[in-house]
Amino acid sequence: MAAVLLAPRLGDRCEIEDLAAFSDAVAARHRGEGRPVNEFVVEEILRQIYGVPRLFQTVSVPPAAVSSAGAAIVRYLNNTNPGIAADIDGILDTAVDLHQRRTQR
Repeated sequence: MAAVLLAPRLGDRCEIEDLAAFSDAVAARHRGEGRPVNEFVVEEILRQIYGVPRLFQTVSVPPAAVSSAGAAIVRYLNNTNPGIAADIDGILDTAVDLHQRRTQR
């Protein structure tokens, strides 16, 4: 879901600096809302989506932290783009299709 939502915002390819800036923006917005999120985990998710070297090479990120950070990304994108809610069915269909293609490899 995050990958589908990120493409219009960050494009198909993204520099590490852009990913870091975006993760900072997500974390700052959530801190402002009283919903702290670990910006390093947000960046780790972004790095995995964009296929750039991972931050956490020797330590695995707990699943709850990944889930929280993923939700923060989706919430941030939804809150900053009113078109997402209007096209949620299409976005979900695209996300399901992408997931199926990735898991069938």
